[in-house]
Amino acid sequence: IFYFGNNGDPRVFLGSADWMPRNLHRRVEVVYPVEDERLRARLTDFIIPTFLEDNMKARHLQPDGSYVRSQPANGTEPHQAQLTFREAARKMNQQRKLHEQEARTSLTPILAQTEDSQPDRETELSAATRGKDD
Repeated sequence: IFYFGNNGDPRVFLGSADWMPRNLHRRVEVVYPVEDERLRARLTDFIIPTFLEDNMKARHLQPDGSYVRSQPANGTEPHQAQLTFREAARKMNQQRKLHEQEARTSLTPILAQTEDSQPDRETELSAATRGKDD
């Protein structure tokens, strides 16, 4: 995710996360703009902040090129991005299932027949064969 504040007009791009020098030789890496406003908002308001708040699995690049694993500061609750995303996916799935269930139960038949109004098999047969012998 590439996020540029762009002087109050944010721009977000997505592309490969594998931008290591050995992968940039003899091939082209592509990034593309996120133009859908809802998706851009989800990236900037939820996904990026969730990664930045991770104090359990995140690594911080040091000036010498090494990485140091993040640790929660004293008095700070542990936060792990992957768990947050997993819980969000579960909630979205539950909401989707509930929505689908509501959609199925809110349908009303156009024509409801009761047992009394349904023709019996004998009436159907006589109506189907009527006029064949004429």
